[in-house]
Amino acid sequence: MSEHDRRMPEPVNRRVLIIGAGISGITASLELAGLGISVILIEKEASIGGLAASFCCKAAERCNKCFACVVDKRSRDIKNLTDVTILTQT
Repeated sequence: MSEHDRRMPEPVNRRVLIIGAGISGITASLELAGLGISVILIEKEASIGGLAASFCCKAAERCNKCFACVVDKRSRDIKNLTDVTILTQT
């Protein structure tokens, strides 16, 4: 066995680039960060959330599961993560 074969493998630096910070990009970033993978999330607009960020809640007295609130919650969640770098207007 040669010396090359006995060397320890170098640790893998896992980083992922996600293009587009709509609900899909945000969700993918959250999932990857949860697995310990660093993420760079880029968005061409000034804010994240995409088209879904413009949706309005349709609930009057109780939630009717329109999921408009999902974008707000996930946007807040992702901004608190240290493993996710968000670049807007990129």
